Amino acid sequence: MSRKISTWRRFNLSSMFRAVCLKLFFFIPVTILELFIKQKKVVIRGQVLDFQSSIFLALQPKGLMSKISADAIPTVRDLIENRKIKSRLSRTHPNQVEKIDHYIKDDERNTEFLLREYSPKTPSKDVSILFIHGGGFVMDSVAVYDDMISYFSGYLDATIYSLEYSLAPEHKYPVAILQAKTAYDWIHINRDQRISICGDSAGGYLAASLTKLLIRKFDTKPHSQLLLYPTCGPRIESESMELFAEGFFLSTKDLKWFWGHFIGSTNQKTSLSMNLLESSIQEDLPATIIVTAGFDPICDEGRNYAQLLKEKGVDTTLIHYPTLFHGFAFMSKLTTAYSAVNDFLRKYKAILKD
Repeated sequence: MSRKISTWRRFNLSSMFRAVCLKLFFFIPVTILELFIKQKKVVIRGQVLDFQSSIFLALQPKGLMSKISADAIPTVRDLIENRKIKSRLSRTHPNQVEKIDHYIKDDERNTEFLLREYSPKTPSKDVSILFIHGGGFVMDSVAVYDDMISYFSGYLDATIYSLEYSLAPEHKYPVAILQAKTAYDWIHINRDQRISICGDSAGGYLAASLTKLLIRKFDTKPHSQLLLYPTCGPRIESESMELFAEGFFLSTKDLKWFWGHFIGSTNQKTSLSMNLLESSIQEDLPATIIVTAGFDPICDEGRNYAQLLKEKGVDTTLIHYPTLFHGFAFMSKLTTAYSAVNDFLRKYKAILKD
């Protein structure tokens, strides 16, 4: 274990160098980059990877997550979280957003978890949002997503509650979903508002699973849901998994590693209740927006889930950004990502007003 941690400490030093490069990178206009950097176009499925994004991806470490042993995860998690917080890849919104931390009791595990409230000056009084972050069920936190959720809150003029759920492998499926249910109940009781559910990547899976759980077992229907490039289950089988297996921020190998730590037992890989694409769909699911990216190993999952919802009569909007990659909403300092974030937030805001 000590050798693996030492390797990751060396990685942390190299990541500090990358962080310096990234800060300089974002100061350089794209037009200047195009003049001085000759980058071969990346074309897959007739989609052309955004030029600035291709340079950004070249600066990212690759294929490291799947090499981490379970006992080294807590140490590596802290290193990665600190790096992400310092990198500040999300833009901030000019609208002032107030933050309040609430600590919610988790009686089942005799502990408590953080629910951070983001409130703009004039928030909507009708609908608030429960946000569930990504990170493969294993990584990331409310702090990592702080800038991104502040931006979302300012743009949407909505109060957002960002959930700090317990991470795998220390806490496996379905702990995160049950904590999300507790957070949803807390918002409903203490704020008496309709609630929309939002999540990205692994958080998109948790958000969709929470929505289904609320309707199926508790006869409670959220106002709406926004699923950003969601993973839909532990079966890693699709064309996009093969086409975008490496080099686009999330690798197929890492995705398998994340799911393995989240579900633990291989028997659960075939559980229909875990797979959004295979479990039964209730026709009374709320209005749904699903966002996918062209260069993402799980883009086919998001597209297929949107199609499944549409076939069941659910009011579903699929928004596809063909030039971007997995996780782009967290990286709105990239010019094309920034435009995409504003685009899907504008459409989400329209749904929140209904």
